Amino acid sequence: MPALVVAGSKAEALTALTEKAGLSVTLSDSAADAARLVSEKDFDSVIISAPLAEGSAAQLAEYVSHTSNAAVLLLAPEGAVSGKRARELQETGVFVLETPLKKEVFLAVLRAATAGAGRFRREKAALGLKLEEARAVSRAKALLMSQLNMSEAEAHRFIEREAMNGRVTKAEIAARILRIYQN
Repeated sequence: MPALVVAGSKAEALTALTEKAGLSVTLSDSAADAARLVSEKDFDSVIISAPLAEGSAAQLAEYVSHTSNAAVLLLAPEGAVSGKRARELQETGVFVLETPLKKEVFLAVLRAATAGAGRFRREKAALGLKLEEARAVSRAKALLMSQLNMSEAEAHRFIEREAMNGRVTKAEIAARILRIYQN
């Protein structure tokens, strides 16, 4: 599982810990470079260690949480992120952790956050597939209505009946109808 580590002086230690969690690491040292990488590649986790040499770690964390499905961990020195700002970031899905931090705690949070992001990605893919199937069924119904002068209810019943009789999904029947009437 790919992870992006955005860090300055602590990059080596964070990379080693992240790899210990079973993630393959891409390393960045600036907010601008990290934002570019996030836009180009899907990461399961993005770990940002404040302060960054260039750019705001908190702004980067917020940007990543809004533009990707990655788990985002912001590691900041104690007191560096105000309580109000930390709550705002947490509301966007960012895990805000104060440093210094025990390695075991970091690893536990990283593993939990990454697992949650993976589950979210799988659910999103499943929903996307269901939506695509529903669209195909709707297009097939529209073709049946226009080509065979069926009502919407008749087209719906036809697709359901064909699916039941053929022991296949409505999406498969819809695909057949689309192939027949779109050629």
